Amino acid sequence: MRLKRSVPCLVVFVLCIAVAGVAPSVPGSALASQSATSLVHISDVATHRHYKTGYAELGARTYVDRHYTIRQIPQGLAGGVLIRTANNDKWFNKEHLFTLTVDRDALVYVCIDQRAVKRLPSWLAGWTLTEESVLTSDWSASPMAVYGMEVKAGEPITMGGNHFGGYTGAKSNYFAVVKFEKTGSRLMEILSVSSKRSYRIAEAKRWARQFTDRRYRITAMSPELEGGVLVRTANNDKKNSQEHHLRLYMYKPATLYVAYDKRGAANPPRWLKDWKATDLTIRTSDRRASPLVVFQQSVDGDQIVELGGNRHKGGKKAWSNYFVVAVPMNPGSAMPCWWSAEPGSISAMPW
Repeated sequence: MRLKRSVPCLVVFVLCIAVAGVAPSVPGSALASQSATSLVHISDVATHRHYKTGYAELGARTYVDRHYTIRQIPQGLAGGVLIRTANNDKWFNKEHLFTLTVDRDALVYVCIDQRAVKRLPSWLAGWTLTEESVLTSDWSASPMAVYGMEVKAGEPITMGGNHFGGYTGAKSNYFAVVKFEKTGSRLMEILSVSSKRSYRIAEAKRWARQFTDRRYRITAMSPELEGGVLVRTANNDKKNSQEHHLRLYMYKPATLYVAYDKRGAANPPRWLKDWKATDLTIRTSDRRASPLVVFQQSVDGDQIVELGGNRHKGGKKAWSNYFVVAVPMNPGSAMPCWWSAEPGSISAMPW
C-alpha cells in the first residue's frame, strides 16, 4: 500500500466534453449533511426529455438513455452531483438546451466529447478548459474534456446544445458535474480500479452484499466494524495480480480493514504483509472463504491510498476477492454517505 499526499481541489460544477489527447483522471465529494442532489435543479429542457441527477462516481451512468458508465474520474469531480443528460440530444444545435440552478456557490464542470475539441459549441466560450478528463465506457468519446466555471447560488445558467454555433464533431452528448465548495463529512471515495470493474460504496452491516457481481452477503461482523464504510469490490477480480489495483481517497483519518479469504491468508499478497492481522471477525454466505481474516492499517486524512490485487505476489489460494471497510478515527466528526441502488438518492448516517 502507498500513501500519497493529494492536492486540495476547488468545488466545481463540471460539464465534461470528450477531447482527444486529454489524459484520464479520477473523482471528488458532495455534501454529506443533506442530499446534495436537492441543491441542484434542472429545468426547461428544450427536448422535454427527463434529465436526472446522481453522484459522479465509478460505475455511474452518464446518460438517462444509455448504459455508458464512468470508468475513471478525477478526485476533484468524484462525489459531485452528476447531471445525467440524454445522449439522444447529441445533435441539438440551439442556444438553450436546459437551465441549471444551484442553491449554493459551486463549480460546474462540463464533460464533452473529445471529438469536439477543435470547435466547441459557442456557449462554452466563457468556460475554462481544465487539466482534468473523465473516462467512460463510451470509448469513442473518451477521454472527455472537462470545462469549468464558477456559478453563484440562485443564478440560472443556460446550458446550450452540443452543436450550437455549427457542427463541432461531437457524436455523444455532454454531461455535467456540480461540485460544492464544502466537501462535507464524507469519509472516502473510490478513485480508480485497475480492472475497470464497478466498485461501490455502501454501509458495512449484516446482510450487506460485499461484491458488486455476486449475491454473497455479510452474515456476521465484529461490532467495531458495523456502520463503517464498505467498499464493495468485484469477485471477478479475485485473480488480479496488479501491484496498484484499487485507489481510494481519504477525506478524514480512518482505520482501513481488509477482509481476506481465509484460504489465502497464510501467504497474503505482498502489499498486505505490511498490514496488521486482527482478531476481528467477518462471516459471509461465501462459506468456503469464511470466516474472513481481517487486516488493518491506519491512514491519515487528505491521502490517496493504493491497494494491490488479490494475488499480487501472494494469495494464490484465495479464491474469493477481498473487500474493504473503513472506520473513522474520530467517530463523532464524520458522517459518511452511502448511495442506494437508485440513481440520485443518498442517505447520511451519523457515527
